[in-house]
Amino acid sequence: MKKPPTDNSASVHKEMRVFRRSRRSSKPAAKAPLDSLVAMAGQLAKLQGEARKLGIFVGDRELIACPTCGLMEDELVDGRLVTCHEIGGPDTGMRFAAHPRGEDKLICPECGTVLRPQWL
Repeated sequence: MKKPPTDNSASVHKEMRVFRRSRRSSKPAAKAPLDSLVAMAGQLAKLQGEARKLGIFVGDRELIACPTCGLMEDELVDGRLVTCHEIGGPDTGMRFAAHPRGEDKLICPECGTVLRPQWL
């Protein structure tokens, strides 16, 4: 009568083959999280654009204040962006506009000073 092997080498080798096979089959699925992340980033950019159109501050830069005339931005509790001359003052209705020669600059609507906000 033949004695069974004292070590589990046969079962270990079998398990390793199963493990290797399962790893190989899951490799194509590893790209899926990156694809979904790219899709979510696109959706976020679209939502931020829509929020800007509604006058909501999306937090992609610091709030700015014009050193020349004192016009400053403020964010209301509901996220709307307003401009005023003093904190808590009434909204002037004016908005800092993007500079035509560069998106990293803004123009003061009151005096025309070109400002470079801190983008986050």
